[in-house]
Amino acid sequence: MKTIKSILILCVALCFVTSCKKVDMTLVQKTIFENASITQIKATDAWRVTVIADTSTYVELDYSAYLEESLKVQMEGNELQIGFKDYTYPVIGSAYRATVHVAQIEKLDADDAAKVQCEGEFTGDNLVIELSDAAQCSSLVFTGQNCNIKMEDASVFTGFQFAGSTCTAALEDASQFNGEIKVTEQLDVELDDASRFVNKGGETALANIKVHDASRLNIVETLVNEMHVDITDGSEATVWVDGLLEGWVRNLSTLYYKGHPQLEVECGDGSFLRPI
Repeated sequence: MKTIKSILILCVALCFVTSCKKVDMTLVQKTIFENASITQIKATDAWRVTVIADTSTYVELDYSAYLEESLKVQMEGNELQIGFKDYTYPVIGSAYRATVHVAQIEKLDADDAAKVQCEGEFTGDNLVIELSDAAQCSSLVFTGQNCNIKMEDASVFTGFQFAGSTCTAALEDASQFNGEIKVTEQLDVELDDASRFVNKGGETALANIKVHDASRLNIVETLVNEMHVDITDGSEATVWVDGLLEGWVRNLSTLYYKGHPQLEVECGDGSFLRPI
C-alpha cells in the first residue's frame, strides 16, 4: 500500500541522517516546459506544488542537487507528471517543489501525500479532481460547467470555489472537503467511512445526498429546491430544502433540515428527522 511506502520514505530518510551520509543539498532552480500544452497535472511522492493561473505556461523547479537523477518530471500528452523515479527516498530537509504556470486546468490528480496549492482563477468546461493517499489541495477557484471530485485515504480539499451547472463529489476513508460549490442544476454528494463534507453558499435545483458509515455532511447554507437523501450507519446531514425532501434515514442516523419542505422521508428506529 502507498501508506506503507510513505513510512518507508521516512525510515530510509532517517537512516541517511543517522549514518551521516553526505549528500549535496545545494538548491537547484530550473525552468522547463515553456509554452507546453499543459491542461492536466499529476503530483505524487509528497511533492509540494503551486499551480498559478497565468497567460503563459512554464514550470519552475526547486530541488536539492543530489535528487537530480531521481526526478520524474515529464509530459505525457497534455498531462504534467511530477514525482520521483521508483525507490527514491529524499533525506529529511531536502527541497523538492514545483510551481506550475498554466492558463487552463482540466484535471488535477494528487496522491502519496502531495500538497497542491492554487493561486488565481481558472475557467473552462469540465474539471476533474482526484485526491488519494493523504494528498491535499487548497484554494482552487474554477468557473465552468461540470465538476467531478473523487477523494480517498484521508485526503483533504479546502478552499475550493466552483461555479457551474453540476457537481459530483465522492469521498471515502475519512477524507474531508470544505468549500463553496455553487451549481444551478444538480449537486450529488456521496460520503463513506467517516468522511466530512461542508459546503457554503449557492442555490441548486436538485441534490442527491448519500451519507454512510459515520460520515457528516453540512450544506445548510446551500438552498436546494428538491433533495433525495440516503443517510445510514450513524451518520448526520444538515441541509436546507425549499421544495421536496424525500428518502430515508436509518441505523442511528440524523437528518437536520432548514426551511419548510414537503417531507417524504422514511425514518427508521433509532434515527431522527429534526427541523432547525
